[in-house]
Amino acid sequence: MSAPPGSPDRGGGLATTVLLGSVACFFGFLGGLPLPFGPVLGALGAAGSAAWRTYGPGRSTTAPLVPALVVLVVLTVTSPAGPATELFAGLTGLALLLWVADDPARPSGGGRRAASMIAPAALGVGMAWAITLAWAGRPQEVGVAGGLLAIALVLLAFLVATLPRRTPAVPDR
Repeated sequence: MSAPPGSPDRGGGLATTVLLGSVACFFGFLGGLPLPFGPVLGALGAAGSAAWRTYGPGRSTTAPLVPALVVLVVLTVTSPAGPATELFAGLTGLALLLWVADDPARPSGGGRRAASMIAPAALGVGMAWAITLAWAGRPQEVGVAGGLLAIALVLLAFLVATLPRRTPAVPDR
C-alpha cells in the first residue's frame, strides 16, 4: 500500500519549494521591475505553484506549474540582458525542474532520481555562463559559441533519447 501524498516518505518537500522561491527572488532583484515587486513576484510564483500542487484541484496534472512559469516569463521578459540575469534565469529554470521532479505523488528522492536528466541542462547553463564571462565584449563570438553549444546539447539529448533501454534480466524459473 502506498502512502498518501504529503507523508514523510513521499516527495514534494519544502526544500525544493524554498530553493525555487529564493532563486526566483534573487532573479527578481536583477530584473527590470521596481525593487519590491520583482522579488515578491518571484516568491509568490513559487508559493502559488506549491499551494496549487498541494491543495488545488489539478494536483496530478501539470497545472500547478502555471504560476511559476508565468512569473519566470514575466521576470525574464522584463530583465535586461547581462551575465547575472542570464545566470539567475538559468538557475531559476533549473530550480523549477528540480521542483517538478520532487513530485508529492511519487516517493521522496525525486531530485536524486532526476539528477541524470537535469545534469545536461545544468551543464548547459554553466557552460553558457562561463562562455559569456570568458568572452565579454565579443558579442559575435559569444553568439557563435552559444549556437554551437545549443547544437551540441540538442545532439546529446537526441543521442541519449535514442539509446536502447536496458530491461532487467528476469531469472529463469
